[in-house]
Amino acid sequence: MSPLSLVPEHGPEDEDGAGLLDDVAAFLARYVAFDGDAQRDATALWTVHAHAVDAAETTPRLAIQSAEKQSGKTRLLEVLELVVPAALPVANISPAAMFRVVADGPVTLLVDEVDAIFGVKANGNHEDLRALLNAGYRRGATVARVVGEGRRWRSGGSRSTHRSRSPASAPCRTRSRIGAS
Repeated sequence: MSPLSLVPEHGPEDEDGAGLLDDVAAFLARYVAFDGDAQRDATALWTVHAHAVDAAETTPRLAIQSAEKQSGKTRLLEVLELVVPAALPVANISPAAMFRVVADGPVTLLVDEVDAIFGVKANGNHEDLRALLNAGYRRGATVARVVGEGRRWRSGGSRSTHRSRSPASAPCRTRSRIGAS
């Protein structure tokens, strides 16, 4: 079952895709209180893009930002999990785990609590994780790692191709509210 099966069926006669985008936006708005139509529409576009990532040279990151705790960032990720392909919701992930997950096949990363990973109060150096996230936005980017196979080790690379280029979403709190009027 396709994740987008939660929205009404669309066929080849819907050539411009406007109906599909409207239905995805309506589905998202049913469960998430957006600050405005622009936020809802951008999220709908990102959701549809996640299904068509192979047709694009680059893939945007969806930044879910809020000045307040308890404002629905995690709820949006829960709803996105229902409609994006191969959703992988994580609250924390190591660079090694992300490398392996992305190398294993197409995945849509839904990273929650990103401020705990990259924020000022985060303990540790997460530049490897940041590099993996940043490299995956375009086709052809490569991240090289040493890969173990039993007692043998070899140099391995995860290329940002069909198998490893991934749409990603990461909510975090910011000092200013995005989309506030």
